[in-house]
Amino acid sequence: RFDYSDLNIRPAGDGGLDVDLRLHNAGPVAGDEVPQVYLGAPQAAPPGVQFAMHALAAFDRVHLAAGEFKFLTLHVEPRALEYWSVARDRWLRAPGARTVFVGASERDLRLQAVANIPAS
Repeated sequence: RFDYSDLNIRPAGDGGLDVDLRLHNAGPVAGDEVPQVYLGAPQAAPPGVQFAMHALAAFDRVHLAAGEFKFLTLHVEPRALEYWSVARDRWLRAPGARTVFVGASERDLRLQAVANIPAS
């Protein structure tokens, strides 16, 4: 059993996001966990643009001994914060509030926080 806590989201130097969290193996045996970061749709999506409810943006495989914990940083690439504009024929950033979810899978989301995505 793995516990997730201490979620913190911060801007990364490359224009993406760094998602910090604490992962704890609360079970009696060693095991692997794959923490995953999902982006929700922008709260103010551009007109005519559709976004997934949960888009996978980062993940990592972590091995922890029984009772062990680690602080992790999962990096969301800048491209994950963009969408393809057919009208402008290029990638555009979707600025504004966006929910960031963290969990073991899309069906097992355990943490969430809102990140403010700046315009590029």
